[in-house]
Amino acid sequence: MRELPLQCAWCRRVYDAEGAREPPLAPLLDEASHGICPDCAPLLLERERNRLRDAGELLRALRIERRRMRLALAALQERNAQAMERCHALLGRSADAQARSRTLLRRHPADDLAP
Repeated sequence: MRELPLQCAWCRRVYDAEGAREPPLAPLLDEASHGICPDCAPLLLERERNRLRDAGELLRALRIERRRMRLALAALQERNAQAMERCHALLGRSADAQARSRTLLRRHPADDLAP
């Protein structure tokens, strides 16, 4: 049995467990599990916090804000980790390109390449 794709019920983007998202879709997919994506969750909590604060329930609003901040921090840490992985991959590719350039320069000295 295959796993259902995840689709945010708010922004309608399809996303995976790591939070990678596709562009928004117009309709909700019948064959998807509908939840809330990592980008929309803090927005929903912010609305709930504002509603509780306006209703005078400051302690509950504070708890919601704390939860929202934890989600936002987790999302930032995940994005930071992904950015670091991409930087390391680019650094490796750059080092490979430099090594190839040095090899080519050793084979073909600069004066041989002049027009």
